[in-house]
Amino acid sequence: MSILRDGRDVARSNIMMGWAGNLFTGIDLWITAENRWKKLSRHLKPEQHITVRYEDLIQSPEEQLTKICEFIGVPFDKVMFDYAERSTYSLPDPKIRNRWRKLMTDYEIQLAECKTAKMLSERDYPLSGLPLLKITAWLRLRMFIQDRWYRNRFRMRRYSMGLYLQDVLSRRLGLKSWQKQCDYAFMIVNVNTSNK
Repeated sequence: MSILRDGRDVARSNIMMGWAGNLFTGIDLWITAENRWKKLSRHLKPEQHITVRYEDLIQSPEEQLTKICEFIGVPFDKVMFDYAERSTYSLPDPKIRNRWRKLMTDYEIQLAECKTAKMLSERDYPLSGLPLLKITAWLRLRMFIQDRWYRNRFRMRRYSMGLYLQDVLSRRLGLKSWQKQCDYAFMIVNVNTSNK
């Protein structure tokens, strides 16, 4: 099964998670995932996979979950939505569909679309209509530097300067046991953050 989501919203999400520092680099994770799925799905028979659009899942979760359940051969049960009562996750909210339209500037949209216009169109996601940016060496360099800066700043704020520096030093010096301690500390921070 694959879940297809608008790459512009995926890029925004990647920034919010600290995995990318701007839309130009944030869209790369979507491009990679889509290209890998395209390559893999060629080896599958039609009855071996199903694609669900994230936006449809959010808009009509019961209908889409019924399709998924039929595909895997289990009955749909409304109990599937009880997770909202026992976890920090809420029920799907249709308002989060196409957030890129409301939350991204024209320039940010152009940064994402200049790399993905063809892929978005192939997946039936309409383009914004804004002119596509030309990808120059200067644009790539600027976006690379900005990406590194924002990702590092995100990590410093989330994990503290001390833990961030320990992580950098342990990696640069190749000290695996120290690195494992840092990874464990990151995990604890992430769990505590997600439980708030």
